[in-house]
Amino acid sequence: MEVRRFAHPSQVPEFVEQSLKVWGHSWKEQIVGGTSETRRRWEQSLGDLAERGILRAYMLDCGGQPYAFAVGYQHDGVYHYVEPGYDARFSSFAPGIVLLMLLMEDLINFNRPRVLDFGADDLEFKRLFSNESVEDAQVVLFRNTAANCLRWIMHSVFRRGIRFARQIAGRKTTE
Repeated sequence: MEVRRFAHPSQVPEFVEQSLKVWGHSWKEQIVGGTSETRRRWEQSLGDLAERGILRAYMLDCGGQPYAFAVGYQHDGVYHYVEPGYDARFSSFAPGIVLLMLLMEDLINFNRPRVLDFGADDLEFKRLFSNESVEDAQVVLFRNTAANCLRWIMHSVFRRGIRFARQIAGRKTTE
């Protein structure tokens, strides 16, 4: 078993190739879909991160085969753990958790960040591997135009509709 760190622009094509092998056997393939768009997007975005000197991605190999990957970047003392994935055929061996533990070991031993940021979402593995939690939010700023005000109103109506549907569904399950 081996964990490899990818940070240099010349390493991006190999990382993308290997991670897409894992992607094809992950739950992400079933939910998100095809790899051709993923390949193009990753080659572009990971290449950009590597050119900026902040890419820090990892691959877990066993017997020369990739089983798990993690895309992340490190900037200003913070490692951002952005996109993990593992081959679901081997989920009983927890390849994602194994990679995360080895990734954390590498973070300690090489260019140690002050903080490992797991990002938004409240997932079990994040609670298991963290010692602190802070409130986080993603914010999108729009210009104050009539079209954007209409978008905001429509989004607000949509969110209220979801809350109302959940209330109705909750009443039906308790009756």
